[in-house]
Amino acid sequence: KLYDMDFSSELTDRALGVKWHVERDEFLFTSLPDKQPVTKRGILKTVSSIFDPLGFLTPFTVRAKIILQNLWRSRCGWDDPIDPCNSIAWDTWLQQLKLISSFKLSRCYITNPEDIALRELHCFTDASELAFGAVCYMRTQYHSKQITCSLITSKSRVAPIKPMTMPRYELQGAVLGARLTYAVQEEIDVPIESIHYWVDSTLVLQYIYNETKRFKVFVGNRVAEIRESSDPKQWHHVDSKENPADDITRGLDITKMGPESRWIRGPEFLLKDPSHWPEPPEVLPVDSDDPEVRRINV
Repeated sequence: KLYDMDFSSELTDRALGVKWHVERDEFLFTSLPDKQPVTKRGILKTVSSIFDPLGFLTPFTVRAKIILQNLWRSRCGWDDPIDPCNSIAWDTWLQQLKLISSFKLSRCYITNPEDIALRELHCFTDASELAFGAVCYMRTQYHSKQITCSLITSKSRVAPIKPMTMPRYELQGAVLGARLTYAVQEEIDVPIESIHYWVDSTLVLQYIYNETKRFKVFVGNRVAEIRESSDPKQWHHVDSKENPADDITRGLDITKMGPESRWIRGPEFLLKDPSHWPEPPEVLPVDSDDPEVRRINV
Protein backbone atom coordinates (compact mmCIF):
# COMPACT_ATOMS: atom_id res chain seq x y z
CA LYS A 1 0.00 0.00 0.00
CA LEU A 2 1.30 3.47 -0.92
CA TYR A 3 1.13 6.31 1.60
CA ASP A 4 0.87 9.97 0.78
CA MET A 5 4.03 11.58 2.21
CA ASP A 6 3.59 14.93 0.52
CA PHE A 7 4.92 17.28 3.23
CA SER A 8 3.61 20.28 1.33
CA SER A 9 0.10 19.15 2.23
CA GLU A 10 -1.43 21.10 5.12
CA LEU A 11 -3.08 18.07 6.72
CA THR A 12 -3.00 14.31 6.33
CA ASP A 13 -6.10 12.33 7.28
CA ARG A 14 -5.38 9.49 9.65
CA ALA A 15 -8.61 7.82 10.71
CA LEU A 16 -12.25 8.65 11.28
CA GLY A 17 -11.88 12.34 12.09
CA VAL A 18 -8.42 12.28 13.72
CA LYS A 19 -5.89 14.25 11.68
CA TRP A 20 -2.12 14.63 11.77
CA HIS A 21 -0.53 17.95 10.89
CA VAL A 22 2.71 16.84 9.25
CA GLU A 23 4.73 20.04 9.60
CA ARG A 24 3.81 20.75 13.24
CA ASP A 25 3.58 17.05 14.17
CA GLU A 26 0.25 17.57 15.95
CA PHE A 27 -2.97 15.63 16.25
CA LEU A 28 -6.15 17.49 15.41
CA PHE A 29 -9.83 16.58 15.34
CA THR A 30 -12.70 17.33 13.02
CA SER A 31 -16.32 16.40 13.56
CA LEU A 32 -19.08 17.22 11.15
CA PRO A 33 -21.81 14.80 12.17
CA ASP A 34 -25.12 14.72 10.34
CA LYS A 35 -27.77 16.76 12.08
CA GLN A 36 -29.62 14.39 14.36
CA PRO A 37 -32.97 14.79 16.15
CA VAL A 38 -32.75 15.82 19.81
CA THR A 39 -33.64 12.38 21.16
CA LYS A 40 -31.69 9.70 22.99
CA ARG A 41 -31.07 7.93 19.69
CA GLY A 42 -29.91 11.11 17.97
CA ILE A 43 -27.60 12.08 20.83
CA LEU A 44 -26.04 8.61 20.87
CA LYS A 45 -25.36 8.80 17.12
CA THR A 46 -23.68 12.19 17.47
CA VAL A 47 -21.50 11.14 20.42
CA SER A 48 -20.52 7.92 18.64
CA SER A 49 -19.36 9.90 15.61
CA ILE A 50 -16.36 11.25 17.57
CA PHE A 51 -13.38 8.92 17.22
CA ASP A 52 -11.02 9.46 20.16
CA PRO A 53 -9.42 6.09 21.00
CA LEU A 54 -6.74 7.56 23.29
CA GLY A 55 -9.08 9.82 25.24
CA PHE A 56 -7.51 13.17 24.34
CA LEU A 57 -10.97 14.78 24.38
CA THR A 58 -12.33 12.97 27.44
CA PRO A 59 -13.19 16.06 29.57
CA PHE A 60 -15.30 17.32 26.66
CA THR A 61 -16.93 14.09 25.49
CA VAL A 62 -17.78 12.93 29.03
CA ARG A 63 -20.26 15.83 29.28
CA ALA A 64 -22.31 14.34 26.44
CA LYS A 65 -22.10 10.86 27.99
CA ILE A 66 -23.47 12.27 31.25
CA ILE A 67 -26.43 13.73 29.35
CA LEU A 68 -27.09 10.29 27.86
CA GLN A 69 -26.87 8.71 31.30
CA ASN A 70 -29.39 11.25 32.62
CA LEU A 71 -31.78 10.20 29.87
CA TRP A 72 -31.36 6.56 30.84
CA ARG A 73 -32.10 7.42 34.45
CA SER A 74 -35.27 9.27 33.45
CA ARG A 75 -36.32 6.24 31.37
CA CYS A 76 -36.69 8.42 28.31
CA GLY A 77 -37.63 6.48 25.16
CA TRP A 78 -35.22 6.23 22.24
CA ASP A 79 -37.21 8.63 20.08
CA ASP A 80 -39.00 10.71 22.72
CA PRO A 81 -38.26 14.45 22.95
CA ILE A 82 -35.88 15.09 25.83
CA ASP A 83 -36.68 17.33 28.81
CA PRO A 84 -35.81 21.06 28.69
CA CYS A 85 -32.91 20.83 31.17
CA ASN A 86 -31.05 18.15 29.20
CA SER A 87 -32.02 19.85 25.94
CA ILE A 88 -30.27 23.07 27.00
CA ALA A 89 -27.18 21.14 28.12
CA TRP A 90 -27.11 19.27 24.82
CA ASP A 91 -27.46 22.43 22.74
CA THR A 92 -24.57 24.01 24.69
CA TRP A 93 -22.41 20.94 24.05
CA LEU A 94 -23.26 20.96 20.32
CA GLN A 95 -22.17 24.57 20.05
CA GLN A 96 -18.85 23.56 21.60
CA LEU A 97 -18.54 20.64 19.20
CA LYS A 98 -18.30 23.12 16.32
CA LEU A 99 -15.04 24.38 17.87
CA ILE A 100 -13.40 20.97 18.05
CA SER A 101 -11.03 21.82 15.20
CA SER A 102 -9.31 24.30 17.56
CA PHE A 103 -7.99 21.40 19.69
CA LYS A 104 -4.33 20.50 19.05
CA LEU A 105 -2.03 17.97 20.73
CA SER A 106 1.65 17.39 20.07
CA ARG A 107 2.32 13.83 18.90
CA CYS A 108 5.88 13.87 20.29
CA TYR A 109 6.55 12.94 23.93
CA ILE A 110 10.32 13.53 23.86
CA THR A 111 12.18 16.59 22.59
CA ASN A 112 15.80 15.38 22.86
CA PRO A 113 16.23 11.57 23.12
CA GLU A 114 20.02 11.75 23.64
CA ASP A 115 19.66 14.00 26.70
CA ILE A 116 17.08 11.94 28.66
CA ALA A 117 17.91 11.27 32.30
CA LEU A 118 14.60 9.88 33.57
CA ARG A 119 11.16 8.86 32.33
CA GLU A 120 8.16 8.41 34.63
CA LEU A 121 4.49 7.56 34.24
CA HIS A 122 2.03 9.53 36.37
CA CYS A 123 -1.60 8.44 36.56
CA PHE A 124 -4.26 10.65 38.16
CA THR A 125 -7.73 9.40 39.09
CA ASP A 126 -10.91 11.05 40.31
CA ALA A 127 -14.61 10.38 40.73
CA SER A 128 -17.89 12.16 41.26
CA GLU A 129 -21.51 11.08 41.45
CA LEU A 130 -21.72 11.59 37.66
CA ALA A 131 -18.50 10.02 36.34
CA PHE A 132 -15.07 8.66 37.22
CA GLY A 133 -11.90 8.65 35.19
CA ALA A 134 -8.13 8.43 34.93
CA VAL A 135 -5.47 10.19 32.89
CA CYS A 136 -1.82 9.24 32.28
CA TYR A 137 1.14 11.52 31.62
CA MET A 138 4.77 10.88 30.77
CA ARG A 139 7.18 13.04 32.75
CA THR A 140 10.62 13.29 31.15
CA GLN A 141 13.62 14.79 32.89
CA TYR A 142 16.73 15.69 30.89
CA HIS A 143 20.38 15.99 31.89
CA SER A 144 20.09 19.65 30.92
CA LYS A 145 17.57 19.98 33.83
CA GLN A 146 14.66 20.55 31.45
CA ILE A 147 11.44 18.76 32.46
CA THR A 148 8.52 18.03 30.14
CA CYS A 149 5.14 16.44 30.80
CA SER A 150 2.98 14.95 28.02
CA LEU A 151 -0.56 13.62 27.93
CA ILE A 152 -0.54 9.96 26.88
CA THR A 153 -4.10 8.72 27.30
CA SER A 154 -7.22 8.92 29.45
CA LYS A 155 -10.41 7.01 30.04
CA SER A 156 -13.75 7.77 31.64
CA ARG A 157 -16.87 5.94 32.76
CA VAL A 158 -20.21 7.44 33.63
CA ALA A 159 -21.47 6.52 37.08
CA PRO A 160 -23.75 3.47 37.11
CA ILE A 161 -27.48 4.09 37.23
CA LYS A 162 -27.69 2.30 40.57
CA PRO A 163 -26.12 4.81 43.00
CA MET A 164 -23.11 3.93 45.15
CA THR A 165 -21.31 5.59 48.02
CA MET A 166 -18.69 8.22 47.19
CA PRO A 167 -15.80 6.06 48.46
CA ARG A 168 -16.86 3.32 46.04
CA TYR A 169 -16.95 5.78 43.15
CA GLU A 170 -13.45 6.94 44.09
CA LEU A 171 -12.23 3.35 44.31
CA GLN A 172 -13.69 2.64 40.87
CA GLY A 173 -11.65 5.55 39.54
CA ALA A 174 -8.50 4.10 41.13
CA VAL A 175 -9.17 0.70 39.54
CA LEU A 176 -9.64 2.38 36.16
CA GLY A 177 -6.31 4.17 36.67
CA ALA A 178 -4.51 0.93 37.52
CA ARG A 179 -5.92 -0.75 34.40
CA LEU A 180 -5.08 2.21 32.18
CA THR A 181 -1.51 2.43 33.45
CA TYR A 182 -1.01 -1.31 32.94
CA ALA A 183 -2.22 -0.94 29.33
CA VAL A 184 0.21 1.93 28.75
CA GLN A 185 3.11 -0.14 30.12
CA GLU A 186 2.18 -2.98 27.76
CA GLU A 187 1.99 -0.77 24.68
CA ILE A 188 4.66 1.90 25.13
CA ASP A 189 8.06 1.00 23.69
CA VAL A 190 10.38 3.17 25.80
CA PRO A 191 11.82 2.30 29.22
CA ILE A 192 9.97 3.75 32.22
CA GLU A 193 12.01 4.23 35.40
CA SER A 194 9.12 4.72 37.83
CA ILE A 195 5.32 4.86 38.04
CA HIS A 196 3.24 7.06 40.32
CA TYR A 197 -0.51 7.04 41.01
CA TRP A 198 -2.31 10.08 42.40
CA VAL A 199 -5.74 10.28 44.07
CA ASP A 200 -7.46 13.05 46.02
CA SER A 201 -9.27 10.65 48.38
CA THR A 202 -7.42 9.73 51.58
CA LEU A 203 -10.00 6.99 52.20
CA VAL A 204 -8.98 5.25 48.97
CA LEU A 205 -5.38 5.42 50.13
CA GLN A 206 -6.45 3.88 53.45
CA TYR A 207 -8.05 0.99 51.55
CA ILE A 208 -4.98 0.48 49.33
CA TYR A 209 -2.48 0.71 52.22
CA ASN A 210 -4.54 -1.55 54.49
CA GLU A 211 -2.78 -4.66 55.86
CA THR A 212 -5.00 -5.64 58.78
CA LYS A 213 -8.71 -5.35 57.95
CA ARG A 214 -10.84 -7.56 55.72
CA PHE A 215 -13.21 -5.78 53.37
CA LYS A 216 -16.59 -6.64 51.96
CA VAL A 217 -16.62 -8.18 48.47
CA PHE A 218 -16.97 -5.00 46.39
CA VAL A 219 -14.08 -3.14 48.01
CA GLY A 220 -12.01 -6.25 48.66
CA ASN A 221 -11.99 -7.34 45.01
CA ARG A 222 -11.05 -3.88 43.74
CA VAL A 223 -8.31 -3.33 46.29
CA ALA A 224 -6.90 -6.76 45.41
CA GLU A 225 -6.84 -5.82 41.71
CA ILE A 226 -5.07 -2.54 42.43
CA ARG A 227 -2.45 -4.22 44.61
CA GLU A 228 -1.92 -6.95 42.04
CA SER A 229 -0.82 -4.46 39.37
CA SER A 230 0.86 -1.86 41.58
CA ASP A 231 2.68 -1.36 44.86
CA PRO A 232 0.83 0.60 47.56
CA LYS A 233 3.95 2.78 47.92
CA GLN A 234 3.31 4.05 44.38
CA TRP A 235 0.02 5.66 45.43
CA HIS A 236 0.06 9.29 46.57
CA HIS A 237 -2.35 12.02 47.57
CA VAL A 238 -2.99 15.14 45.50
CA ASP A 239 -5.38 18.01 46.18
CA SER A 240 -8.41 18.26 43.89
CA LYS A 241 -7.24 21.66 42.63
CA GLU A 242 -4.02 20.05 41.34
CA ASN A 243 -5.63 16.87 40.00
CA PRO A 244 -6.09 16.88 36.20
CA ALA A 245 -8.49 13.92 36.48
CA ASP A 246 -10.83 16.44 38.11
CA ASP A 247 -11.26 17.85 34.59
CA ILE A 248 -12.81 14.52 33.59
CA THR A 249 -15.38 14.38 36.36
CA ARG A 250 -16.33 18.06 36.05
CA GLY A 251 -16.06 18.31 32.27
CA LEU A 252 -14.38 21.05 30.24
CA ASP A 253 -15.30 23.34 27.37
CA ILE A 254 -13.23 22.57 24.29
CA THR A 255 -11.88 26.14 24.47
CA LYS A 256 -10.29 25.36 27.87
CA MET A 257 -8.27 22.42 26.55
CA GLY A 258 -5.52 24.38 24.80
CA PRO A 259 -1.81 23.42 24.59
CA GLU A 260 -1.02 25.32 27.81
CA SER A 261 -3.94 23.93 29.80
CA ARG A 262 -3.52 21.65 32.81
CA TRP A 263 -5.25 18.90 30.85
CA ILE A 264 -2.55 18.85 28.15
CA ARG A 265 0.53 19.78 30.21
CA GLY A 266 -0.36 18.04 33.45
CA PRO A 267 -0.23 19.71 36.87
CA GLU A 268 2.42 22.35 37.45
CA PHE A 269 4.17 20.39 40.19
CA LEU A 270 5.24 17.69 37.70
CA LEU A 271 7.36 20.30 35.93
CA LYS A 272 9.31 20.81 39.15
CA ASP A 273 11.76 18.78 41.20
CA PRO A 274 10.13 16.04 43.36
CA SER A 275 10.96 18.10 46.44
CA HIS A 276 8.16 20.44 45.30
CA TRP A 277 5.58 17.69 44.86
CA PRO A 278 2.58 17.54 47.26
CA GLU A 279 3.49 16.59 50.81
CA PRO A 280 2.01 13.20 51.73
CA PRO A 281 -0.72 13.51 54.37
CA GLU A 282 -0.94 11.25 57.35
CA VAL A 283 -2.98 8.23 56.26
CA LEU A 284 -4.51 6.58 59.31
CA PRO A 285 -5.43 2.88 59.45
CA VAL A 286 -8.90 1.94 58.26
CA ASP A 287 -11.43 2.51 61.03
CA SER A 288 -13.02 -0.67 62.40
CA ASP A 289 -16.43 1.03 62.02
CA ASP A 290 -15.91 1.70 58.32
CA PRO A 291 -19.01 0.35 56.50
CA GLU A 292 -16.78 -1.53 54.04
CA VAL A 293 -15.00 -3.53 56.75
CA ARG A 294 -16.24 -7.06 57.10
CA ARG A 295 -17.56 -7.81 60.56
CA ILE A 296 -16.33 -10.93 62.31
CA ASN A 297 -19.03 -12.69 64.25
CA VAL A 298 -17.85 -14.05 67.58
